[in-house]
Amino acid sequence: MNIEGAYISRIGILGSPSSASMINRIIINPIDETQYTITGRSDMTFRESCLYDWPFQNIRIDSKWYIFSENETDISNLPLSRYDGIAWIRTE
Repeated sequence: MNIEGAYISRIGILGSPSSASMINRIIINPIDETQYTITGRSDMTFRESCLYDWPFQNIRIDSKWYIFSENETDISNLPLSRYDGIAWIRTE
């Protein structure tokens, strides 16, 4: 299975709380209108954080999906520290 951004290893991706600033962000899945919390280091992208602990049960991890901000901007590859609003996941 080839998943964009899947080069991430589950070992040590988050680091220890003392070595990195951890950030939580809310992502809404419009399919079931559920809010999910993703967590990661401040320099992790939204995509990396989602892939680390995939919370979206009704979206296949290997599908083409994107994270969008409130103003419809694709923030999938934006670091978590660069956007603190509510985001949405969408598939093609």
